[in-house]
Amino acid sequence: MVWKPVNQPLVKTIPLSQMGQHMRELSPSRQAFVEAVLLLGTDNFARAAEIAGYAAEGRTSLAVTAHRLAHNDKVQRAIQEESKRRMVGMLPLAIGHVRAIMENSTSDNMRLRAAQTIMDRGGMAIQSEQKITIKREDNSGEQIERIVKLAKNLGLDPQALLGQYGVKVDAGGLVIEGTVEPADPGSEGLEDLL
Repeated sequence: MVWKPVNQPLVKTIPLSQMGQHMRELSPSRQAFVEAVLLLGTDNFARAAEIAGYAAEGRTSLAVTAHRLAHNDKVQRAIQEESKRRMVGMLPLAIGHVRAIMENSTSDNMRLRAAQTIMDRGGMAIQSEQKITIKREDNSGEQIERIVKLAKNLGLDPQALLGQYGVKVDAGGLVIEGTVEPADPGSEGLEDLL
């Protein structure tokens, strides 16, 4: 059974021209529910449903209706959309409060935190820099031996892997000639085979 509002809603919805896409997709009764949820600022969905004009024979059935409304995907998207729209509208008020704290607080700590908040949000956040040093001690002879050993364990031909680097390996896996120079950073080289 689907519950429809039987009473006049106690909330006014915003004009259709000011509604976002998700809010416009809802029926007027669901729009009133979203408005009531945001007006109350609580998760008392039964009260929000009642304010939106929904009625039931008892509080339990109204709570079930409210639960279904509150957990409907379309209603949730509309609640999120309207919440964001309203938060943007409250930014000047929030900025004013932070400024008042920064200017009038008797606590140095509170003034400092307010100033840091303004700086962070204003694009002047503290930047940290990390330096990472990678020290490589490559021994091309040891690398070649490891590659030959791995190739044999995997049933691969070591010459096929190392020949492209100018290293000649005999059938037993011994290096006949050649060394491997460390590759330039960022280029594919012998190190990528390890």
